[in-house]
Amino acid sequence: MKILKLRFKNLNSLYGEWCIDFTSPEYIANGIFAITGPTGAGKSTILDAICLALYGATPRLGKITKNSNEIMSRQTGECFAEVTFAAAAGQFVCHWQQHRAHKKAAGNLIETRHEIADAVSGTILESKKRDVAAVIEQKTGMNFERFTRSILLAQGGFDNFLKADSDHRAPILEQITGSEIYTEISKRVHERLRDERERLNLLLAETTGISILSDEQEAAITSELNEKQKSENNLAANYKKIEAAVLWHNNIEKLQREIAVLAQKEESQVKINAAFEPKRKKLARARKAAELEGEFATLSALRRQQESDKGQLEIVTNELPEKEQSVALQENLLQNAMAAADKAKSEQKTTGHTIQKVRLLDQQLTDRKAAIDTREKEYQKLSHQISTQQQNLKRFQENIKTVRQEIERVQEYQSENRRDESLITQFAGISEQISNLQEITNNIAAKEKMLHTAEKELRDTAEDVNSQKLGLNNRQLENQSLQKLINLKKTELQNLLKNRLLREYRSEKEALLKEMLFLHKISELENERKLLADGKPCPLCGATSHPFATFDTPEISSTEKKIDTLTHTIDQAEQLENSIRQLELTEKEALTKVNDIEKLFVKSLNEKKNCEKNRDLIITELDQLKQHITQSQAALLARLKPLSINEIPTDSPNNLLVSLRKRLDKWLEIENKKESITGQNSDLSNEIKKVEAVIATYRDTADDKKTKLNENRTEYDKLISERRSLFGDKNPEIEESRLEKAAAEAELNEKTARGKREQVQQALSTAKVLITSLQQRIRERNPEIKNGTAAFITSLQKTGFADETEFLTCRLPATERNQLELQARKIDNLLNELKTRKKDRENHLHEELTKKITAAELSELLPQQEKLSAALKEIRDEIGG
Repeated sequence: MKILKLRFKNLNSLYGEWCIDFTSPEYIANGIFAITGPTGAGKSTILDAICLALYGATPRLGKITKNSNEIMSRQTGECFAEVTFAAAAGQFVCHWQQHRAHKKAAGNLIETRHEIADAVSGTILESKKRDVAAVIEQKTGMNFERFTRSILLAQGGFDNFLKADSDHRAPILEQITGSEIYTEISKRVHERLRDERERLNLLLAETTGISILSDEQEAAITSELNEKQKSENNLAANYKKIEAAVLWHNNIEKLQREIAVLAQKEESQVKINAAFEPKRKKLARARKAAELEGEFATLSALRRQQESDKGQLEIVTNELPEKEQSVALQENLLQNAMAAADKAKSEQKTTGHTIQKVRLLDQQLTDRKAAIDTREKEYQKLSHQISTQQQNLKRFQENIKTVRQEIERVQEYQSENRRDESLITQFAGISEQISNLQEITNNIAAKEKMLHTAEKELRDTAEDVNSQKLGLNNRQLENQSLQKLINLKKTELQNLLKNRLLREYRSEKEALLKEMLFLHKISELENERKLLADGKPCPLCGATSHPFATFDTPEISSTEKKIDTLTHTIDQAEQLENSIRQLELTEKEALTKVNDIEKLFVKSLNEKKNCEKNRDLIITELDQLKQHITQSQAALLARLKPLSINEIPTDSPNNLLVSLRKRLDKWLEIENKKESITGQNSDLSNEIKKVEAVIATYRDTADDKKTKLNENRTEYDKLISERRSLFGDKNPEIEESRLEKAAAEAELNEKTARGKREQVQQALSTAKVLITSLQQRIRERNPEIKNGTAAFITSLQKTGFADETEFLTCRLPATERNQLELQARKIDNLLNELKTRKKDRENHLHEELTKKITAAELSELLPQQEKLSAALKEIRDEIGG
């Protein structure tokens, strides 16, 4: 990862907001830079800000929480740290912040906030504190521990990284250098080598049992193969003939079976057809009846309409007297409703003028009553305000007395503790000096601990050097002994071989073994050799010259002795060579161990030198720190003497700072209190004067309000008397509403009666018109029905029906008729199909019989086919082998 930009605010001694842009040309051009400055300048704070923004913790203070925040600058109410960094996954912004309640310096700490966002799009990737660390580790590959051990090493923390074992240091270096790919490549190479070696072992195992044929064996196998292939061809031809004959017999049997099955089905279908014959006749009669369905439907519709009209005419004729009586009744009700409506309208008009006068009086009464109520409330309010102001005046007089006493006490404290006033300007510097002094004290303690550790490491390293040196000497002595033993064995081997090579002895032994074999052959042919004669051909080679015919057979025993001697010599030499080889391996291992021990010895020496340098460096730094702490204590004491402090507590300087903080806070508190109560004194004096003026004003206004209230009450009593004499206590709104409702109801009753009369008159007229229409339609339809009936009877006779009753009996519903049609068609089609298929199978059987492929029976052919099949399989297996 690479830090691009850092922003932070109010961290340690760096007050206010700071920003460092590492992408600026100055940083990029120089490539490397240093952070320098005196103690307490804020160098480590910059590094703390980076850790804080990324992980919400620092190496010096650990995790920053709601309960503890030692990094926020003193007398400030908020702090934050924000870092922009680039990683392999992209650019990101990580922000951490914390503030006190209301961002006041004295407020309680609020819970910290931590989030990470994409630097390009600004999208928040995670804002939950417990999950931000996981996202940062995912993006950078480092958690807080790795980051502070590799990228950002805190003071005194570099040796932790150097002392980390390889298992911990290797992943960190890989992440820093980006060399993780080489570890992955190494794993892949190792896995590929393992897989390929396994494949090679399998191939070697498979080829171990394969032997190469000689030319004679190959020729014999080829000849045998050709013979078997010829036999296979002959057997295959015979098998094919037998197979065709068997297939011909099977086809004939199959056709005969199919013909028998089809004949049986045809017979069954004929029976089904005969059983269906009554339904077929019924279907024929239904077909004839269906031809007259249209004419019959028209005649039936005329008959149904005529009957319907006759029934309706009878009903309407019976209802006519009742409708005439209803019309007369509704006429009387209408006359009564009209008279009631006229009466209600007359009463409404007469009372309307009186209601208008009463409303005017009521409005005047309402206005007078509202004025009286208003003036009463105002008078009571003024009385209450006068009482309240008198109470306030009394309270202000008591408060100003208390405030003046408090002012005297504050002035007395300031006079006694005037020296604490200088803490307002001096406390920040004193706090920084005490902090630096505490830091130096901590550094001295740490350095003393480091010195103790360094001296112990130096002692351990010196012991290790002595141990390594002793081990190296022992290993070198062992190695010298091995070299002497190897030289002794080599001399013994040279004396045994007598300046010859072991392979010469082996070659000589092989020659003697061949000679021995040759002698055994000669010995076996001794009798045959004795029968040879010059001039006669040898039965073995045909030669006529026999130089060894009279040659004495060499002795085998002398050759065997030589072989035994050579074998013994070779075995001894091989044992010596194996012993020398084993000793050389041991020597090589010993040399390797010597080299390893030498490396460890050199390493121990280097570590000893480093420990000595580290110890000397720590002693120097410790002396510098002690000198620095003396100077710092003197400077701090000079600033503390005006505050009546003549010595600095060596065990806990922070307690001194706490005491000064309390004195400063107390002084500031008294100062603020003095300012506050002085203002209160002035405010209370002004308030007393103001209240006294308000009370006088309220009393004058109250007297004027009371006079006008009495005048309004007299006018109100006169209006009440006039209203009662005119309309009593009745409500004009209710009376007017009652009259309007009565007039509206009378008018509605008149309208309803009129509507009902018109409705019954309309019903009576409609009934009379309907009776006339029905009578005319019935008269006109009678001749049409008579003519239609005569025509339909004529059509029945032509179709073959005796009368309409027979026609109705033969009719069938369309669904039933269609179903019978479908059954008849299905029976006919199936019977025709069976006859056609049977004829086709018979023709096919005739064709097969005319082929006459064989005269043999199937029972004779099947054993022959099975025998040929077995022979053919056997010879093919042999050919394949």
